[in-house]
Amino acid sequence: MYAWMKEPFPSSATPNALGFKFCCGAIVREVCPKPKLVLGSKSQPRPGEGPNRAAHRKAYAPSLISMTCKRRNNGRNKHGRGHNKFVRCINCSRCVPKDKAIKRFNIRNMVEAAAVRDLQEASVYEEYAIPKLYVKLHYCVSCAIHARVVRVRSVVDRRNRAPPPRFRFAKA
Repeated sequence: MYAWMKEPFPSSATPNALGFKFCCGAIVREVCPKPKLVLGSKSQPRPGEGPNRAAHRKAYAPSLISMTCKRRNNGRNKHGRGHNKFVRCINCSRCVPKDKAIKRFNIRNMVEAAAVRDLQEASVYEEYAIPKLYVKLHYCVSCAIHARVVRVRSVVDRRNRAPPPRFRFAKA
């Protein structure tokens, strides 16, 4: 092992004891057939580095250990975009990427339900449509969980990507 390679496991559970080896900055099942290079020489790159690094990694990619991911989209809706603008959480003012923020569109009457009857009695007009307030709410993940906008779901329920059912109030 080279001096610049760090030991990935504690000494009690070495990669060799678990059936894995450490090669070119990754934990692999088999070590690549590269000759040992003299460190410190400028002409020779370290193993797994330099112009052929991608080809070297691609050749040994099947043997690399892939980490498990909690969500298929990594908790974002970024897909192919390098960067997203930030929005502010309405609760704590935290900067959250727009695609990661939990968004809710809130539509409510400008006047409270208790005052609607008083307004209708005092109004000159027979049929007056009370204006509505349209607000788009952005939450960071921690505030959305705390305010119960979204809930923590089990591993099986997390696979369900269908939107929750909409509740529409029928006017009578």
